[in-house]
Amino acid sequence: MHFTAKWPRVRLGLIFTDCELEPDEILDTGTLCLHCGACTRSCPGGAIPDPRDESARITVDFGEKKIWFGDVQMGRCTLSHHGMNNECSPFLKKEFPNMAFDVRNSQMTEEEAYILTYALANATWGRKPGNHAVIDYYNQIISHTGYFAICGAKGCIRACNDILEKSGRIEQTFHNQYYKKESWALPLYPQSAPTGVNPYREAYLDQHYPGIRENEYCKPEKKKE
Repeated sequence: MHFTAKWPRVRLGLIFTDCELEPDEILDTGTLCLHCGACTRSCPGGAIPDPRDESARITVDFGEKKIWFGDVQMGRCTLSHHGMNNECSPFLKKEFPNMAFDVRNSQMTEEEAYILTYALANATWGRKPGNHAVIDYYNQIISHTGYFAICGAKGCIRACNDILEKSGRIEQTFHNQYYKKESWALPLYPQSAPTGVNPYREAYLDQHYPGIRENEYCKPEKKKE
């Protein structure tokens, strides 16, 4: 696939063929990339290193030319992309509002992250109403497609292409701008400490028997001596 400043819309892809094709010239590092760090700042998992950090680069020597790119922490990328990051998944936040798992500082490997995220997406819990899926949206998508993605490539694709368009580094642009309003992020930590035990039981009782749980989790005050 032709990858130039005119058509930089291809991620990763392979085509196997026995046709004899003239290879395109290998682009120098920086031909497209501004090294501005927009991808680093926008990645919700903190997976993309600062382009100025020379210790976080991977260099590839093709003989005729050397290129380098950032060494992405793929565990954090996978956790965010596949819905295990409370900062970018409202679905995870809804079901696990008190789980302050700090993906940005996680050292989990990519394989470990895949195991965790896909296990969660397929998980069920008997005490949850309905189909018992732990996270309904994940379960619905993965059961239909076998794959699911949540973070929306916020840093690596959207922030990057937004900067490339605005800077005029690419010729092909979209009619609609990438960002029509300020990007959002959910708080990592819960706003208040949890008091309940089983939210499904509590919601059912509150709906059908209002007031029955009054003072259920209140601790008696200690008597002053």
